[in-house]
Amino acid sequence: MSVVPSSQEKATAALPGAYAGDAPTPYTEDVPENLRRATSRLQFPPTYVVVGFYRLVTDRNLYVPAWQKCKHGFVRGATVATVWAVGTFKIQRKFVEVFLIKSPRVTGLSRDAIFGIPMPFDLPTYATLFFLSSQVSAIIYFFLSRNIRIARERAYDQTIASRGKGADWWRPYVEEWDNPPRVSGKGWGLGRLMSGPIGGIVSSLLMIPLHAIPFAGMLIAAWFKALGTARYLHQPYFKAKKMTPDQVATFIEERKWDYRSFGFAAALVERLPIVGLVFSISNRIGAAMWAHGSLHSGTPKGTEATIGGVNAYVVGDPNSSRVIVVGTDAFGWRIPNTRLVADEYAAHGFRVVVPDLFNGKSPCWELPTWSLNAHDPYNKHKSLFQRYVAAPASLFIFVPFVLRNRPRQVSLITNIASTLRASLAASDSGTGQKKEPKIGFVGYCWGGRLAITQNHLFEATVAAHPSLVGFPDELEGIKKPFSLAVAEKDNDFGPAKAEETERILKGSLERRGLREGDVEVRVYKGAKHGWTTRANLDVPEEKAARDEAIKQVVDWFEKHLS
Repeated sequence: MSVVPSSQEKATAALPGAYAGDAPTPYTEDVPENLRRATSRLQFPPTYVVVGFYRLVTDRNLYVPAWQKCKHGFVRGATVATVWAVGTFKIQRKFVEVFLIKSPRVTGLSRDAIFGIPMPFDLPTYATLFFLSSQVSAIIYFFLSRNIRIARERAYDQTIASRGKGADWWRPYVEEWDNPPRVSGKGWGLGRLMSGPIGGIVSSLLMIPLHAIPFAGMLIAAWFKALGTARYLHQPYFKAKKMTPDQVATFIEERKWDYRSFGFAAALVERLPIVGLVFSISNRIGAAMWAHGSLHSGTPKGTEATIGGVNAYVVGDPNSSRVIVVGTDAFGWRIPNTRLVADEYAAHGFRVVVPDLFNGKSPCWELPTWSLNAHDPYNKHKSLFQRYVAAPASLFIFVPFVLRNRPRQVSLITNIASTLRASLAASDSGTGQKKEPKIGFVGYCWGGRLAITQNHLFEATVAAHPSLVGFPDELEGIKKPFSLAVAEKDNDFGPAKAEETERILKGSLERRGLREGDVEVRVYKGAKHGWTTRANLDVPEEKAARDEAIKQVVDWFEKHLS
């Protein structure tokens, strides 16, 4: 077993005839399936509202400049607002009693409870305080005005600078969907209208009667303003990517439930009395982190097709008889990271196929992308939401995911392998040229187990950080050349299992029909589970380990598919 040193230690020492039918379109219904096209934003989007707030209050490079810019206006505004609140409290309470609560038992409300839940003071007092708190926020904002806008812009710019994106990331935007929805950026929808000053005035007037019901007006107004707020928060991103109005409209339509959920959360917290002013700054930070996340940038070069009735991403030389089938992790075939890795394999002369192993049409078919960073070992700054909400919630999805997908994988992989071989054979007979098809399989995480159990279907396989392997029993499925890439920090399939795997396989080469050199086991020092597809490429150590794993796969298939 070889150990691949970390970068720090190194520093010191279309298949012809194969694909029939139209390419599947990801935009096949009004509501996207599992947020199908994962681009450069993999987390559950509202998480970034929490992440942005956390970073603002913990990062001196953000909160010190913001406070220095706003403190004088805040003090003046808070003084005036306090005088206003004390001087008008009794008048406003009387207004609430007369005009907003004529009947004390309307819809179950009373003077000392709301829907049967006891309150620390009577309902008119509660409604008055809530009413006043909005006025206090408005007064403070009036005094902050220009300075808070400058603070927001500086916070956004500082956040972007901290992401350290390279020159490639800043290239103009290129459409990522094969069949994008047809929308226009010239119209003024309700969401966009409600996000502006007119919408603020209208929503404030309409929601006045609902202030007697805690949070009702805030929730309704936030929902109306959701898309417009998210669009506004990402306006600097659209400008940086040189996107036209139509491109922006299409981009948002493709991800509208991402944008709606993020915008709803952002608009909601910004409407909170007083603290909403802080969120109006931190939301810019969250928006910047969402748009400039640590996922791999770039536009996949391949196309989508069908192979034996299975959707697939296909890239590389269409005349090559050397084919690599990629078994994805649980987040599916649409995630950009996996497609970009496929493009790298294709650059070495292979035809690469990334099939949809899950045929996903619900969260039980493939894992939703919002759960990725909740479990990602490379996410070093998990929010409280990710730790205590997203992570536990994803377990309720993972169980049916395993139960549904695990039994059908054998037939699916067998179908793909036989379809590819048949298509190559048909191509050979048509040209009269003899091409012996050579097909390999590389699997990541969930797909890594298939590289072990379905090894016999291919000329060679590679398993990278495999999971859910029935160890050591499922190693019996290995009959062809096999390479294993394992992270040093992997609680599922770590160095101990890697060492035992090598001992078992190399001790039974003859029985398996293998020769010396047909088994390779490598452990990547310092790497964590998922490093081959989820490493942060802006971190040199992670990128170096990821690139070395790519080379391991290429070298293995150059050896056994030639």
